[in-house]
Amino acid sequence: GTTYMVRSDRCGAWSCSGDFQYLYWSKLTPAGWTPGTWIPNQSSAPRVSLAGFNGFLYMVRADASDEGAVWLSKFNPDTEVWELKSMLSYRTFAGPPAIAAFDNRLHFVGTTGEDPDEIMAPYQMWTATMTAGETFTPARPILGHTSASRPSIAVYDNKLYVAHRAGETGEIQYGYRQAGSNLSWTPPKYIRSGPLTAPAGPRFRSVEPAFASVEGYLHLLFRTPESNYVWWSYFDTCTWATPVSLGTQKTTTGPSLTRGGNGLLLATTADV
Repeated sequence: GTTYMVRSDRCGAWSCSGDFQYLYWSKLTPAGWTPGTWIPNQSSAPRVSLAGFNGFLYMVRADASDEGAVWLSKFNPDTEVWELKSMLSYRTFAGPPAIAAFDNRLHFVGTTGEDPDEIMAPYQMWTATMTAGETFTPARPILGHTSASRPSIAVYDNKLYVAHRAGETGEIQYGYRQAGSNLSWTPPKYIRSGPLTAPAGPRFRSVEPAFASVEGYLHLLFRTPESNYVWWSYFDTCTWATPVSLGTQKTTTGPSLTRGGNGLLLATTADV
């Protein structure tokens, strides 16, 4: 029932790669956002990923000193203290993996880069899970899914959905996995307006889309590669709505989206 935000001291964008950035946390109250509180001994170049699980708020980040490393921390909402857990065995690219609580586990979905030492193919997307006892599975490839940018995941219709850039293109693909199944995901599909059974329409374009679900719909926010305007669409299990622009709302990095407040909360960035 409480919405938390973690932000960096500077822009938190991929363009700030290599800069040491302190992290601060805030929470949303009836009076608004609390002032940022410093998280000791932790930094991140890209923006972090957050998810509530097992009574804690978990954070994964790519450390400023090694942008391919995945670090895990957890926050106790009762004591309001961050505990630095450890560097995980996973490797990431273009920012930390997306995380979400689903099917009694914390799920990780990330992508690899072009490192010749990587076990997986370039830009191969991978998934892993953590139990409530903080036992981790190995990273396994999500067959057919590739992305040169970080993905987004959300729980909707008792499924775990992922949205991501299609390889190195500027188009969005998505897929999902069922609860209680093995680690298989559906093949990637392009997102287009209209019913899933209708003739193919124009593909939605973005390199870092954001998913969140609320009130029986799966919501998608994204900025197009050609501009910084924010666009919105939603899905009802069978139809994607025609995307609409959020007026003059712009963002210079991929938007952040979560269920919170009275519905959805969107965070954007601006270069000034």
